Amino acid sequence: MIRIITDSSSDITQARAKELNIEVMPLTVRFDEEVYKSGIDITDDMFYEKLTTYQNLPTTAQVNPYDFEEKFKEFLDQGDEIICILISSCLSGTCQSATIAKDSLDSDKITIIDSLNVCSALGLLTIVAAKMRDNGASVKEITDAVNAYIPKLHLYVALESLEYVKKGGRISPTVAFVGSTLGLHPIVSLIDGKIEVVKKAKGKKAAAKWMVTQLAELPSKEGLPMLIGHAHDLEKGNALLKQLEEAGITNILYNVCMGPTIGTYSGPGAIGIFYISD
Repeated sequence: MIRIITDSSSDITQARAKELNIEVMPLTVRFDEEVYKSGIDITDDMFYEKLTTYQNLPTTAQVNPYDFEEKFKEFLDQGDEIICILISSCLSGTCQSATIAKDSLDSDKITIIDSLNVCSALGLLTIVAAKMRDNGASVKEITDAVNAYIPKLHLYVALESLEYVKKGGRISPTVAFVGSTLGLHPIVSLIDGKIEVVKKAKGKKAAAKWMVTQLAELPSKEGLPMLIGHAHDLEKGNALLKQLEEAGITNILYNVCMGPTIGTYSGPGAIGIFYISD
C-alpha cells in the first residue's frame, strides 16, 4: 500500500485525514508556556479563541525527526511505501526533520516532497495525491504529478485586518494605522516558498473580487478540485463560495477553516482560495 503523509499546516483535520486514508503529522503550537499539538489537543476553535485573547502571538514549531521516524517505521514494517508532502522548507524545518528520519532508516521506500506551500494549498496537493493513489497510480506517477503541480499551485489569502501582521513585526504600527484608516486588505500568496503580499485591496468586496478575477484569468485545471478557506468565519467562507459559484466555478471540494500556520498572521476573518492551474 502507498501511504500519504502530510503535516497539520495543510489544514487537513484528523477527521478528514481518516476519510482520505492519509496521515497528518502535527506541528507544535505554543502560547507563552502552553504547548499544544495542532489538530490533536488544540482545535481551530480553541486556537482562534486564544489568538484573540493573548497579548503575544503564538509560535509554531516543526515536526521533529523522532516522530517521523516512528511513523515511517510503523508503515515500513507493514511493507508499505510512503510519500511525504510537507510544508515549504522556507517556512519550517519539517521537511528537514522528515529527511533526517528517512536517512536514519536508510529506506528507498520513502519519498519526501517539499511542497513549497502551506495551508490548504498543501492540503490540495495532498488530497490530489491521495485520490491518485486510490485510483491505482504508482509512487512514481504520484510523485511526478505532484512535483509538476507545485509551480502551478496558487494560494491567495485576503486578510481581514492588519492587526496580526503588525503584532508579528511584518509591518510597522504606522503602516498598519495608515492601512487600516484607508480600509486596505492585503492579499498574500506564496512566492518561491515564502509568504508575500501581492495586492492591497481597498475594502473587503474588492479583495474578494480580485481573487475571483485571478481565478478567471488563470483558471483551475480541468478535472482537479480546488479549495476555499476561512479563518474561523464560516459565514465569510460561504459568501466567497457563493461568489465563486455565481462566477461559474463548480469544482470547489471543501470550504475549510485555516489553521494556526496562516491564522497566526492573518487573524480571524481572512478568506482564501487554493487551486492548481493549467
